[in-house]
Amino acid sequence: RRGDGKVWIDFKGEARVDLPAEQAGADGMAVNFGVRPEDLHLSDDEQGLKFQVDVVEMTGREIEVYGMHNDTRLVVLLRERQKLKPGDTVYLKPDVSRAHVFHAESGANLAGQEAAAAA
Repeated sequence: RRGDGKVWIDFKGEARVDLPAEQAGADGMAVNFGVRPEDLHLSDDEQGLKFQVDVVEMTGREIEVYGMHNDTRLVVLLRERQKLKPGDTVYLKPDVSRAHVFHAESGANLAGQEAAAAA
């Protein structure tokens, strides 16, 4: 979505993730949002992507957490200790500076493109 000088992704009306204002794409354009497991972080409040924990795996210094956001399976890699267990519901905030936005139909990466070119 785009408006009032801001750019954001609306996740089916359940969550909003603000993006840098220079992010390419037209208002209402269908996109795919890509982020690496280490770039998803637990939210301190109930803002962000609602995430249902399925599996928590301690891997030494890190914790791998598997679960669902709506109908999408996600993997989260946490470097700080957390007391999470299967069945917990938490909220995730992606590091948008490291995320990627792709055109849903063509698969083109929209990073670095001019907004008008993607419209």
